Amino acid sequence: MFPLRPSARQNGRVPKGSDPNDLVYVPRQGLLREPIYNEDGVDLTLIRSMLDSTPAERLQTHKEFMDSIQELLACAERWTPKRS
Repeated sequence: MFPLRPSARQNGRVPKGSDPNDLVYVPRQGLLREPIYNEDGVDLTLIRSMLDSTPAERLQTHKEFMDSIQELLACAERWTPKRS
């Protein structure tokens, strides 16, 4: 979801004491200047993340979420005492 890139290199070299295979989060250009929440308290990063996805990826995310909800409901039904 977030862009991971090899750790920062200085003049083509890995800084002393760091692992060249480490991955670090590198924000998109301008991301830090964009607001995270709007005036209503909505997390805009989630909206941006979904808008970066293709329609097929959005549908897959929605399907996985709905499958999780159905699984939780099935568990709740099994553990809820039956009333007579």
